[in-house]
Parts: sequence; structure tokens; C-alpha cells
Amino acid sequence: RWINDINAGLHWLNDPRVFVVKYENLVLNPQDTIRSVLDFLDEPFEDSVMNHYKVSGPSRDIKNYPNNIKANDPINDKSIGRWKKELNEDQLAFFKKECGEILIKLGYEKDCNW
Repeated sequence: RWINDINAGLHWLNDPRVFVVKYENLVLNPQDTIRSVLDFLDEPFEDSVMNHYKVSGPSRDIKNYPNNIKANDPINDKSIGRWKKELNEDQLAFFKKECGEILIKLGYEKDCNW
């Protein structure tokens, strides 16, 4: 599904209505990245945005939303590059074959020699 979603989005990369947010930028520099998104949307930045994990509500209930379990945590960079460490050689080879060109288009890799 990721490949299809990314390929569909690539068509819109240069559209002025699109603002691309890279996960790495968000987790390494959350305040600046969120400010940029809100500026793009012409919305004000409020400090409370950085404390999203302190907000309670029905969407934070992990019993009802088990796929949203990390929503109760502050933004962190623990997942950056995790795939390179956790995939075995065969999985990496498959990923490179299927996704290598996309990673190059998105600026994550310079070529397929990774």
C-alpha cells in the first residue's frame, strides 16, 4: 500500500496546494516543522500544539484505538532509520527493488547503492 500511496502523491509534489512533510523533519525538528505546516495553512501556532500528548479524549483511548497507542507520547526520533537495522538481507533487497527509485525521488537516497 505504501508504494501505491507514495506514487499517487508524487503526481502532486509541485502543486502549490501541497505541503510535503518528511517524517524525519517532523521528529527531529517538530516545532519548526509544525510551524511551517500551520503557516502553509494560514493558521496560528500555539505552544499547546507541542503538548498534543497531554490532551485527553476518546481518540487517546488505546482500547478503542489500538493503532493510535503512540499518540499519548511526545514526538521522538526513535524510529528514524529503524528499517535499515531491523530488515534482514533478503528483506532489504526486496525493499530496494520495490522502493529504491521512490526513495531517490523523495531525496532519501542518492542512488541504489545503499
